[in-house]
Amino acid sequence: MIEFLSSNSNNLRQLQEEDLDIILQWRNDDKIRHFMFNSDVIALADHQAWFKRTVKDEKKHLLIFEKNKFSVGFVQLSVLKGGVAEWGFYVDPSSPRGTGQQMALNVLKYAFESLNLHKISARVIDFNQRSLHLHNKFFFTEEGVLRDEHYDGVKYHDVICFGLLKNEWKKKVTSNA
Repeated sequence: MIEFLSSNSNNLRQLQEEDLDIILQWRNDDKIRHFMFNSDVIALADHQAWFKRTVKDEKKHLLIFEKNKFSVGFVQLSVLKGGVAEWGFYVDPSSPRGTGQQMALNVLKYAFESLNLHKISARVIDFNQRSLHLHNKFFFTEEGVLRDEHYDGVKYHDVICFGLLKNEWKKKVTSNA
């Protein structure tokens, strides 16, 4: 059963320049980097350049998830045409279990209720069991498999494509309320 969490303990806010060091530290951690499509260590200068480019793009929503006023996760929503967005995210590798699910719940609520998006899509590398589990738990539909789409430098991996429509989300949230 999904329950909305108290807004007193959880918060989504815009990514700020002063957040860059911490999210880069999380992103470059082996526990996170291993599951990224680009698993290279990212240099600070490249990270700062990405932020300067991306923060100006109105179709990109760069968000920090806070729990008890501490930053614990990062999400990027990239809005495509027609109210469809792709998301990508990661949490502080030292966060307690369940942080990603709490963040996902808050982001989906924001995406569908505040941004009024029609659909959230995701692409997950087949060995990322935690992300696969999260998408299934939050009622995403597996929409396809891109066979041998990702090469990690050693072998090829499938990429699983997921989608969640706003009306599906509303139905599930209402039935679990």
